[in-house]
Amino acid sequence: MTRIELETKSDRELLLLVAERVNAICEQVESQNGRIRALESWRNWQAGAIAVLGFVVIVLVNLLLSKLT
Repeated sequence: MTRIELETKSDRELLLLVAERVNAICEQVESQNGRIRALESWRNWQAGAIAVLGFVVIVLVNLLLSKLT
């Protein structure tokens, strides 16, 4: 919208326009937050899997070393 169009609108129309824009921004933010939560959840699963694999590797190495000595 140009400045001239905004000047021709009433206070009520301007308030409704601002409310619509704020609602649109809120929807975008909520959508983005959902994607971020999904990525954080996936990252937590990956960190857990790496921790479990690390533990398994350590146990296997200890078993192999104990059999060699």
